[in-house]
Amino acid sequence: MSLKDTIASAVSAAFKAVSDLSTETVVIRHYYVSEDNNNFTSVSDPETGGAFLDESYTETTISNFVLADYSQKEISDGIAGDKDRKLIFAASDIDFTPSTTDAIYIDGVLNVIFDDKTLSGRPIKQDPAGATWTLRIRAA
Repeated sequence: MSLKDTIASAVSAAFKAVSDLSTETVVIRHYYVSEDNNNFTSVSDPETGGAFLDESYTETTISNFVLADYSQKEISDGIAGDKDRKLIFAASDIDFTPSTTDAIYIDGVLNVIFDDKTLSGRPIKQDPAGATWTLRIRAA
């Protein structure tokens, strides 16, 4: 087993252990946005209408995850806003690269991957080993 596989396996086991403590459900709705619509920067709830009604998507339930607030230091350093949260999960849980056009539902409440250009932190990050994704999300 390669080092990358060993890290991915350890990460999956850790998320499983931590997620057993959570009662929340996370669903990622990944939209396949057409190339002529690639400049669209926000999502709308498809249940109430919006730009993605005619776009295709796939839904994936994330079973093992960590949902956390950003620290006061991260907020004061401009990495995240005070209403932002981190969603961290194993990369092996999805078969796509997250995008700012994706919708994140936490217990049925719509959240977006928020790309605030005034912040220095990236809204979507993958660790160097490719084992986890960290998404900066905000309730819509």
